[in-house]
Amino acid sequence: MTFLFLVLILPCAAQNSFLKKYSGTYSIIVDGYSGDDAEAYTLADNGGAVWVYGYKDSSGRVQTQQKKGSWTAREGVITITINGNTGKITEVYRLKNGRFVNSEETSRWLKKRP
Repeated sequence: MTFLFLVLILPCAAQNSFLKKYSGTYSIIVDGYSGDDAEAYTLADNGGAVWVYGYKDSSGRVQTQQKKGSWTAREGVITITINGNTGKITEVYRLKNGRFVNSEETSRWLKKRP
């Protein structure tokens, strides 16, 4: 019985260490994009995630949208799920050459803010 308990707990402990390691605020960079709008993720070490989108409206005022969700992590991989307007949106980022690159849109990557 003790062995089974340890097997179930160890993956959670490892998961938590990567949540702590990778938590923080990340700008979402899209190679080749030079527009005024911007996106960012804030990934909390408790598994909570917030996506923020900032843009200028037609009058030039800065507006923001914010959506909440969750994230998981393992060695070299971050998976973020946000509750969007039309349902859940999931993105997977893999560590490649020192940065987390979107697994489907490779021009999209995360830059951790200091």
